[in-house]
Amino acid sequence: MKTSKLLFAVFAAGMFSCLTTACNNSNSKEEMEQYYNEVVKEISSEQYWGRSIYNDGAFKTADYIIDRLKSFGIAPCSYNTPQDTLAEVVGIFGPVGAVPKEIYDTIFPVTDPETDRYFQKFAFNMNVMHNNAIFKVDGQEWKPTVDYVFKEFSPTCEIKGEIVNFDDRDIYSKEKFVKTLNSGAYKDKFVLLDYDRFIEVFGADGQEPYKAAILPLTKVGGVIFEYDHRPGFFKSRSSYNTPCPVVAVQKPFPRIAGNAYVKIDAAMHTYAGRNIIAEIPGTEITDKYNVIFAHYDHLGVMGKDNVFYGANDNASGVAMVLSLAKYYSQPHNKPKQSILFIFWDAEEANLLGSWYYTANPIFPLENISFIADFDMIGDAALSHEEEVLHVQVSTGAVPYYESLKKMNTKHQWFKEIVVEDLCDDSDNYPFDIKGVPTIYFSIDGQYYKHYHSPRDCYDNSSSANFSSLFEFCTKTIK
Repeated sequence: MKTSKLLFAVFAAGMFSCLTTACNNSNSKEEMEQYYNEVVKEISSEQYWGRSIYNDGAFKTADYIIDRLKSFGIAPCSYNTPQDTLAEVVGIFGPVGAVPKEIYDTIFPVTDPETDRYFQKFAFNMNVMHNNAIFKVDGQEWKPTVDYVFKEFSPTCEIKGEIVNFDDRDIYSKEKFVKTLNSGAYKDKFVLLDYDRFIEVFGADGQEPYKAAILPLTKVGGVIFEYDHRPGFFKSRSSYNTPCPVVAVQKPFPRIAGNAYVKIDAAMHTYAGRNIIAEIPGTEITDKYNVIFAHYDHLGVMGKDNVFYGANDNASGVAMVLSLAKYYSQPHNKPKQSILFIFWDAEEANLLGSWYYTANPIFPLENISFIADFDMIGDAALSHEEEVLHVQVSTGAVPYYESLKKMNTKHQWFKEIVVEDLCDDSDNYPFDIKGVPTIYFSIDGQYYKHYHSPRDCYDNSSSANFSSLFEFCTKTIK
């Protein structure tokens, strides 16, 4: 009798253990989508301050991501490249490089050596506006991020001046533009310019328009650009300051306006960039990698009261990568081929994190079989029947794209898959031009109108397309 009870107890304990393990390793679509939403909500909340330099928002986000990776048992991908031997990357928007030894410990204090091993570190200059960011027209204060934004290179200034309208002036040529505006007649005035006509001349053929045409304007009080759409706030050209402030507004700007007032408190900071790199070794193939990545940084603030939360851009991508990391970390889902999970910093600064990595890879880029890049996937159409997926597909990734199309035909995930031209919209691009097979995933839906504004928040995001993209990955990357 005692033996029977003991055997039953052992059996029951074993069953409980199995059930507990099964519960802990559960991968139901509902639970994974719930986890995805938890991550989006967390890192797009105010405590992360737009995941940039303000109040250490990016550092806090990095800590959160690494805490999640540790909880999954996912270790950093170790590499031993000395900091002073890493290559500097110099692009049209400024240099990004290894941190000078004399400031390394100041901007990268190591509080936890274990956490520090997840980072690939780099540094660059970033102009920030953490205090006053005020724009008035005829004494009426306009609403920031709704009525206007300041271009990211605008300097510290306080200026009030007459508005001069250039609607009927033929200055939109390389010969006339700078010469006319620097004549001295507009030194204490704001010039109102058409953004599309400006870009048509100075942004053609991949040129950098602002350095060529705005940086030389030393005798202009300020520039007001009129856009055909609501202008978003950016960080891609924040590595330098122009001599005068540049305000971006949506048409129509009132032609009866007499004067404008701008006050900006800006400062140039050394930004401590941190790419986060983690690895799940393959059970069979350990010298080749599939890579899943997303950028975790966003825009921070434009004036201390205007936080850019970045739920769709790109808390959604981070949440997808963490969800996949959680899935593959479970014993019954371990991949046959090694998987690298990368969370990029400084994407909003014109892809500086991924540019830096491709110049300083931790193993040869030829060892990468496939890359999935998730950027702004937290959107949805008004109805499922109208869902559209946007992708960029490098030459080597065509077989993966064909697989995606077949799955979509079977499951009817999306009404259409739109293949865009390869461009520098996201972190896939530095890998694309190196010949690495990549697919970039993005969804433009009802919430795209909030792009690069504080309205890109958790309440204006969606997980409607999470399960489709999650299933594609888990069936493709093994």
